[in-house]
Amino acid sequence: MSQLAPPVTAIRAEILALRAAGAPFHLIAARLNGRGVKGPHGGRWYAASVRRAVLAHHDQPLICFQEK
Repeated sequence: MSQLAPPVTAIRAEILALRAAGAPFHLIAARLNGRGVKGPHGGRWYAASVRRAVLAHHDQPLICFQEK
């Protein structure tokens, strides 16, 4: 069964920090996928999903699932 992990705010903070450091969307997606962090719809991360996470309004939750 999938579980919510790590905390959504930690994922968003990591994405934002990597973008601030100049990492392109596709490399951020690869890093998240490499760690097994599920994307917003429970699948893989893509450059577009990372971009949406960056642009998302702070009131909208970013849901990520990780299988263990």
